[in-house]
Amino acid sequence: MGVRLRVWASLLTLLLVPVGTLLVLCALAATVLLGYENAGIGPQALAPAFLLGLVGLVVLHGLPGRRPVPRPEGLEILPEEEPGLWGEIEDICEVLGEDPPDHLVIDGRPRTAVTEQHDLREMVIGLPLLVGLSRVELRSLMTHEMAHFAHGTTRGTWFVLRAQYWLRSTVGTLRRSPLRRLITLYLKLYSAVSGPARAHHELGADIWAGRLAGPEVAAQALRQRQFVDEAWRRVLEQYGRALVPRGPRASLAEALTELMHDSRELVETEAHRRLFGMSQYDAHPPDEERIATLRSLRFHDRPRLPLEHPHEPAWTWLNDAPGLFDEVEIDAVAPDPDERFSSWATVLTRQLVKDSREKAGDLLDALHRMNPGSPPTLDGLLRAVASGRAQRLTDDLPGSLRAAVIVALAQERRVRAEPDFSPGGPLRITLVTRDGQTWDWPFDEVIADAVRDPRELETLAQALESADVDLREPVEA
Repeated sequence: MGVRLRVWASLLTLLLVPVGTLLVLCALAATVLLGYENAGIGPQALAPAFLLGLVGLVVLHGLPGRRPVPRPEGLEILPEEEPGLWGEIEDICEVLGEDPPDHLVIDGRPRTAVTEQHDLREMVIGLPLLVGLSRVELRSLMTHEMAHFAHGTTRGTWFVLRAQYWLRSTVGTLRRSPLRRLITLYLKLYSAVSGPARAHHELGADIWAGRLAGPEVAAQALRQRQFVDEAWRRVLEQYGRALVPRGPRASLAEALTELMHDSRELVETEAHRRLFGMSQYDAHPPDEERIATLRSLRFHDRPRLPLEHPHEPAWTWLNDAPGLFDEVEIDAVAPDPDERFSSWATVLTRQLVKDSREKAGDLLDALHRMNPGSPPTLDGLLRAVASGRAQRLTDDLPGSLRAAVIVALAQERRVRAEPDFSPGGPLRITLVTRDGQTWDWPFDEVIADAVRDPRELETLAQALESADVDLREPVEA
């Protein structure tokens, strides 16, 4: 089936169901009214038709042409601010025979994308890709997006693509109900019919990326995007959670760079395992299929553009990459923490102490209730362990005891959490001596031994005292 026929089939599917259900509703309404007069059939027979008609009303009321696609969220970059990146986009557009986009936005997701509505065309590049891709890899992905403009994908199939977006948004906002199930079925039908038309345009854009960057480079760009996507997911999961409202802030872009280097093998393995972009509603074919197609391409004429330093990081196109990344993180990734940037040691130490207070809190409070006359101390906690009382107060005594030691040291600023971007991360704890030296955390093994065998409690007490820890100092939960 040709592309135009696929588009027409998509449009007919979009209109046929709501219009058809409205016609059925009208016919059933007329039948019920006649039956009510002649045979006593009640209005309750309208219930099934009412649900179908409601689907039709919802779709017709919100036809995609009336619902604009939201503008991308992120930081808009003007040509005079970043002439290097804009210049690359303009060079690509010149080869494609198309005008550059009206706006360029940097957001916090590992993606490139284009949108178009009311003659306003915007391109989106994700901060993670600027950090994790080379110049030639990012050029390939940008060429793919610009090819949509050059060959009218965003104009010629705007109704089809916008209908897909609107139906997905509608399903996402409705509560569980018969109406939601009906519209979900409708979306699946529409996706099945319109999928080939959307996939055809994606293939055409991939071919242009292969022509300008080379098929192997275009395939490598998709692979590297998978890698960056998985690395960014880990950064947000392991380090982003420590960026709390009004708390200290550190650079997620820096964390991404370090994690990609220190955990490369693990991230590559996980990225290969995870299926990227495999939603049944996604216009893109699976990346593995796209990579295989690109590697099968053979071009007799390759209108490649000259590219200086192709294997340099993509962020080298930027005038002030660290400053730009900081702005994007504040604006689009983690807007709530303090806008002043600190270090990951500061951020993670704060999070470690907070988590430790929560972990040890119940145990220390219970000890305080058992002896209201004096606040809890490490000495009292060790005595409770020796007597067996502490074991009855928590399900994880080694963890709670370790947390209490961390809290006691934190009161004197003698514990720190250093970032660990290796597979053993996300952090490692260091003990700070009173003269400012740092040592690897020495207490985990001796704590485990003491909990397992109370006779080892004396060894734990000696280890704490040798580290100049005051066992009789009150510990504030």
